[in-house]
Amino acid sequence: MPTLWLLGAAALLRIAHAYGASLQLDDFHTLHHAAAPTWRAFLESLRADNHPPLVPGLVRALGFVASPVAAFRALQLVVALALVVWTGRVAERLGGRRVRYIAEALVAFSALHVELSTDLRMYGALALAGLALLDVALRIAEQRARWFPTVLIVAFGLHVHYHFVHALAGTLLVVAGAYLTGRLARPAVLRFAGGVLVGFLCFLPWGVYGFWHQVFGHSIAPGSSHVDLMRFVQGLVHLLFHRTALLGPFAWVVYAPIAIAGMALAALGVARASRPKERCARGWLLGWASFGVVAWSAVAALLSDRAGFEWRYLAGALAPFAIALALGIARLPGRAAPLIFLTASALLAGRLALDPGRENYRDAVAAIVADVQPNDAVLAADWQPTIFPRAIGWNWYAPRLTRQDLPTRIDHTQDFALVDERLPFERIRVLTRSVPAHVPFFRQLEANFERTAAHRYGEAIWLVTYRRRGSGPVQGR
Repeated sequence: MPTLWLLGAAALLRIAHAYGASLQLDDFHTLHHAAAPTWRAFLESLRADNHPPLVPGLVRALGFVASPVAAFRALQLVVALALVVWTGRVAERLGGRRVRYIAEALVAFSALHVELSTDLRMYGALALAGLALLDVALRIAEQRARWFPTVLIVAFGLHVHYHFVHALAGTLLVVAGAYLTGRLARPAVLRFAGGVLVGFLCFLPWGVYGFWHQVFGHSIAPGSSHVDLMRFVQGLVHLLFHRTALLGPFAWVVYAPIAIAGMALAALGVARASRPKERCARGWLLGWASFGVVAWSAVAALLSDRAGFEWRYLAGALAPFAIALALGIARLPGRAAPLIFLTASALLAGRLALDPGRENYRDAVAAIVADVQPNDAVLAADWQPTIFPRAIGWNWYAPRLTRQDLPTRIDHTQDFALVDERLPFERIRVLTRSVPAHVPFFRQLEANFERTAAHRYGEAIWLVTYRRRGSGPVQGR
């Protein structure tokens, strides 16, 4: 019964966020690939990017329904609820029923997972793939390893996101080390290794056609390649508490001590999974899946700017970390510790469910179309790879938010200069996403216009209004 209540709460949080938050730039990128006219064109388009084909392919396959966005979000919800249940099953095998319910609740109320499982990208599926890999690896220690589930999980993970390679490579090293030290039996290890090999062979066609070109054929970097000690620690904290600033600028005063305690308790949980000694391989595998893969990803990003390290890429460690934390919390007497962690998580997840998103394109575009004046124009610019069309957020939302004639859209070059400096307009609304203030079109606009207002939507979207010189006070900030 607790599991059913948790599934209901998890579904409500994710549905509320899915329909309350704006689509973000990467969501539009997924839709751009999915909108290719043919499957061949789809593969060519994706090959020019840096992602595997499974999730964009599913969005494309769902294009036959009235709303592929709603259809894919429904599929994401199913995957999210499956993760809650699967987390509980693995946790119960490691620590009993109390650990199961705590782990399920940690995933159900995870603000990070609420965000990852309500967009149009692959990180919700990556979270499921990371847990599934841990599950099949733990079955080696339980003498219940089977090769076919391993094939499916490896093939699935490799086609979902390339960061699955980190989890898989480290898991193979842990399994090899446990086998060489006598902690794992040979037959189970061979079945696991065979499953990994066949799963990799299933990935090989895309690996040769797409992945090889993405690595050596172009230089598009992932979302973030910068990493240092602080960013590494922040990555671990995101597994516990995501976007604490939503609760106010001083929320960290409350959440930081809980996060530090959570790290310590998760480490205690890994130690608990390692006992008794003859079953210590379980702890090694859990420690890798929850902590090791994060460290490995950070080192990879230090060694190569094509590796990438940011909170979304750590999705595969989310459920294993929740299991480790649940094992640690369950060691403490009474109900105070579970109550503290779950209350903190639920408050944050509830606030996130009502948030319009980091990149609130929807409300920014709505503000433009609700106040269209004669002789208006719009300049929409996104800081993104040049393989994607310009003004991608404006082009999606504007015709969906109004039936009136839209203002003229001004175009810019790849270097963010105006295509045509003749601007016979009284007012220009500039909609930008992460565009630096020093780009050429701002200087070109300021030659004949003055800024009269600037408003921020989320963390990355700005709407700046320019009028011809001599009218309107400066507003906003």
